[in-house]
Amino acid sequence: MDDKIYWLWLSLKEHVPVEVQLKLISVFGSPEAVYDCDNFHGKIPEKFEEELKDKSLADAKQVMERIEAMDGYILTLEDEEYPPNLKSITVPPLVLYIRGRHIDWDGVFSLTVVGTRRCSDYGRRATDMLVRELARRGVTIVSGMARGIDAVAARAALREGGSTIAVLGSGIDVIYPREHEGLYYDIIENGMVVSEFPPGTPPLKINFPRRNRVMAGISTGMLIGQAPEKSGALITAAHGVSEGRNVYVIPSDIYDVGFAGSLKLISQGAKLVSRVEDITEDYPYMNFEERFKSEAVNRQTKKVVSLEGLSTAEIAIVEILCKKDTHIDELARISKMSSPEVNSVLVMLELNGIVKKLSGNIYGIA
Repeated sequence: MDDKIYWLWLSLKEHVPVEVQLKLISVFGSPEAVYDCDNFHGKIPEKFEEELKDKSLADAKQVMERIEAMDGYILTLEDEEYPPNLKSITVPPLVLYIRGRHIDWDGVFSLTVVGTRRCSDYGRRATDMLVRELARRGVTIVSGMARGIDAVAARAALREGGSTIAVLGSGIDVIYPREHEGLYYDIIENGMVVSEFPPGTPPLKINFPRRNRVMAGISTGMLIGQAPEKSGALITAAHGVSEGRNVYVIPSDIYDVGFAGSLKLISQGAKLVSRVEDITEDYPYMNFEERFKSEAVNRQTKKVVSLEGLSTAEIAIVEILCKKDTHIDELARISKMSSPEVNSVLVMLELNGIVKKLSGNIYGIA
């Protein structure tokens, strides 16, 4: 029988804390040995013993079947693909459920980007700018796929052709918030969606502190895009600090209450960043040479569109139009550019024969 079945059996004992599950593995040597044990007396608090005496593997098998049905996969702490940064934290998840690509973590540099759901225009623009530059340098961006700064970071990385990871506070088959369904599938296509919660788990409030420790643990450092005085981003930052991660903060007006939590982190020793080099200079052993996508695929015609020689703004517009023909106002909204900027980019792309104007200010790939 696949060893993963025993990891799942133990991890699904929802009333047995992860800390206790890890202790059991340490004491007995493996989840299978824990499964085979009939007497836990003296090894764990008595209140957990009854649940561990239930040896049914039915739930574990059902979970495996559900993950396979959605073309996902499962990683356990003993798997080589398990993210090494996450494996080293104080309380790592026994099991990770994943949809998306397989990642060889050797040489991967990941940065977690978090912030308030109610971000300001400045917080949005500053985060977008920094993340796009990081993505061009090969940095894998981790977020929680939440509204606000998290979504800004994920979309910025995707626009630059970068890899991005979303860590969910629900099962990997539960899209939350629902309006991020498109973003969810874009992330799966270009990175991965990760959760320690079994499929079908709703996004309950109690899940998010656990999710935050995974977000902090999976990366080498974290960037706070914008955080008010009371923000879940501060909890994630606290997890990061406790695990020895570097914390970076985008500054703002000292009188802006939307950045009160950000300013507090800076006063406590987090590093203020205004340019991408403020982050990359702390990791001289990494190669952060700027990279650009060389091509995109027009989803309507399936033809390859060359991106060679295009500016960042031009690439952003071409990638949007590769998905579908789009009105100029919608191009401005999606790209976060002003209408005059979009118009200027479109003129150059038209002159180069890459895009064409259709009816009613709608543009498409030529």
